[in-house]
Amino acid sequence: MWTDQETHQDLIGFGVHTDLIRSIITDQTLLPVTIGLFADWGGGKTSLMKMLERDLTPENWQGEPAMKTELDGVACLYFNGWLFEGYDDAKSAILSSVLLALGEHKRFGPKIKEKAASLLKSVNWMRLAGLGLKHVAIPAVAAYVTGGTSLLPSMSQSMGSLAGWPTTGKPVTTDQTDTGEDKAGNDDVKAVTVDWEKLIRKDSSSAGPMDVRTFRDQFAKMLAESDVEKLIVLIDDLDRCSPERIIENLEAIKLFLNVENTAFVIGADPRIVRHAIRWKYRDFERIAESDGGESEQDDRLITDYLEKLIQFPYHLPRLSPAEIETYMVLLFCERHLKNEPFEQVVAACNEQRTENRYVVFGSAAVEAALIKAEADDPNDELSEALTFCAAVAPLVTEGLEGNPRQVKRFMNAFMMRKKLAEAAKLDNIDDPVLVKLMLSRICQGYPVS
Repeated sequence: MWTDQETHQDLIGFGVHTDLIRSIITDQTLLPVTIGLFADWGGGKTSLMKMLERDLTPENWQGEPAMKTELDGVACLYFNGWLFEGYDDAKSAILSSVLLALGEHKRFGPKIKEKAASLLKSVNWMRLAGLGLKHVAIPAVAAYVTGGTSLLPSMSQSMGSLAGWPTTGKPVTTDQTDTGEDKAGNDDVKAVTVDWEKLIRKDSSSAGPMDVRTFRDQFAKMLAESDVEKLIVLIDDLDRCSPERIIENLEAIKLFLNVENTAFVIGADPRIVRHAIRWKYRDFERIAESDGGESEQDDRLITDYLEKLIQFPYHLPRLSPAEIETYMVLLFCERHLKNEPFEQVVAACNEQRTENRYVVFGSAAVEAALIKAEADDPNDELSEALTFCAAVAPLVTEGLEGNPRQVKRFMNAFMMRKKLAEAAKLDNIDDPVLVKLMLSRICQGYPVS
């Protein structure tokens, strides 16, 4: 069986999409830019962002030396927008988190942290002004330190306590391991230990609210003076948030952070984003309905708003039957082969994809890759699994509409039923028949389980 976690390893052939998006967000002539990475839930958005994060780190770059040199001036930050869902002000949460991540960046942090501390003070004041001066400390700091586990803002006892900031020891986020590296093996981000409380108290600038223009100017100046040639921010799982939080995050990006030499990649289900915009303008819809307005006008309003915030919408395509079969083949190879032979199989698959993306990487190709790697031939269990993939891939593709997560969940559910049959001593289970029965339940509206 297989874990249902995002990965930076490309088993679904999304490398072409990663290369395309990377070429846009590193093109100086297109910045600033915001890309909407759109797909259904489980469509591969998070895995693609993890691949982007990996490829935008100089230490991980395997391509042309010129690009590696260019990446030395790139600061790439990854955030899960869902972590801000429990906060009363998502705008200040994302602004604070970006500043904190920049201040603790391994390459750029030492030059940024003091300027970031000054901006953090102003973000706090802006947030307080928006709340009518409620005594609440910025929750984004606690979120950054705890990896999002502090979902409720901490209540302060007095205005004086608003100057207090948590002291970060070793930075900890949901994307880091105990060694300080993230899941993609990237030790370039969030690697500097910063005592934010000390920096905030040391900062001599006057703490007060800023207007949008002033914040943008100071944010852009901070980046320019810190040798950050390009700031790339990846915001994932925005569609998991409530409509209010989705709008706040989008507007914070557009109004405060979208300055020169910045790029934002926002991963979301477009249906959820459009619903959030419709929620924002729900009063307008009521007026339109009372005036006999048509729904086409409402849709146009939503589209216009979305186009203002996102310049490049990019919809990830659903996987084809050939891609689904290849994906299933690689998953079974991952399960039955040792690390080195499996890596050789993946490399051979990538070579075939470069030559022809529309051909299935099947059992013959797997066997040829293992022979070339001087590895053992596929065992009987793997051979049977590859034959199974060829038989059921078209059915799985149609039943699950080419969704990678649903494919993996389906295969896990299938394996569970096979194990149940073995435990019950049932040896007359026909795999294709079992697949058809499971898919028929899905067509009737039951979940993949």
